[in-house]
Formats: sequence, structure tokens, C-alpha cells
Amino acid sequence: MNTRKALVCVLPCLATLVGTGALAESCAYLGASENFNSIAYCVSSVLSSQAGNSYGPENLFDFERSTAWCEGARGSGTGQVLTLRIDGGGPFRRLLIENGYGKSDRVFYRNARPRTIEIRTDTGLNFRHVLEDRWNERWVELPSAGQYRVLQIRVLDVYTGTHFQDMCISTILVDFDHERYLEWQKEGLKPQQSPPMPDKTSEPSWPSDIPSERPGFEDLPALPKL
Repeated sequence: MNTRKALVCVLPCLATLVGTGALAESCAYLGASENFNSIAYCVSSVLSSQAGNSYGPENLFDFERSTAWCEGARGSGTGQVLTLRIDGGGPFRRLLIENGYGKSDRVFYRNARPRTIEIRTDTGLNFRHVLEDRWNERWVELPSAGQYRVLQIRVLDVYTGTHFQDMCISTILVDFDHERYLEWQKEGLKPQQSPPMPDKTSEPSWPSDIPSERPGFEDLPALPKL
């Protein structure tokens, strides 16, 4: 990638972001699942496509390490905003974030990565979190669980890239299943386990609660020949 940047709209829309006024956003939509109706991923800018690679917000939920959202504003990427608008989702308390452009170690360090992020929600939740400077699955815990409809992530500072100013993030996903797990754990439920398969090389044996010699049983007389 080079340092030339442009604002590219996947699905143009206008939104008022906290403290920034009305800005054009680029949005991509994650379709329905058992946990939600849809999630709109909207970003404040997108790096223009280069060498057959695109850097839009759809890359944030495509489960591909070789893709990433990369911002397209002037400077280091500080101040860039990513907004998730969740339709019909259940409660959650954590996010999965894969920081930087995880295509390779070389690409990861050549581009900038978010360092400190500020997360705000439609319920008034507001906190800051420092991301580790390495590509991997990292859980970001919210202070409390909630049925949030809007979640906004603002980049406050970055880890500087060795070659480019473009700031990138590979993945951001909401972990709805974690709440189900906690509820299951609270109720003391245990997963069902299949009984061990018998060893086909061993001789059949009686269950442990039945004496092996079976006292009180006598051999039956042989049947008469016809």
C-alpha cells in the first residue's frame, strides 16, 4: 500500500458521530444469524483499492486473515471512527478484535495499528481500552453486559507503521454466544457426553454390579434330540 488515501463509500450514508458533526460513512452489512437480524459496520473513511485489494468495512467480518479494513484519511488514523449498528441483537459484554493487517508479520508491522480505543454505546457506556500490538484473537471486555444497539469505536492513538500511515484492523465481531455460555454455567448445566466405545479386542464382561460368578444359577438340561 502507498500513503495516497481517498474516501470511498461502499454504501454511502450520513450519520452524526460523537464530536465530529455530520460525516460521510462507508457501510457494509452482516446479514441475519440466530443472534441478530443484521449489523451495519460503518467507518469514517476507507483506503482506496490497490493492486486488486480492497479495504472496506466488509473485511471486518469476513473471517479472512488476508483482508482488513484500512482507513483512508490524512495522517496516522488517529480520530477515525467505526460504528456498529445492531438490529435485533441480544445482550453481550465482549468483542473479538484482531488488530492490524494480519496478512503476514511483514504487512502487519508496515502499516499502523490502533493502540488506544474509546468505546461508546447508545446506553451511555463510555470507556477506553489499550490493544496489544500483535495480530491475534483478542477479547475486549465491556464494563457490563447490555442489549446495545449502537457501539462506536474511536481510535485515540496508534502504533506507527514502519512504511505506511494507513491504520488497519482485520476483524471485529460481537460475541453474543458468551452470554449463553455464562447462563449455562450459572445454571450448572453440563454438556452431554457419549459413553466410551467398547474395546473390540477385549472379552465381554458383566456390569460391575452383577457378580461375575452369578451364584444361584444352574446349567439347564440339554434339549432332547428330534
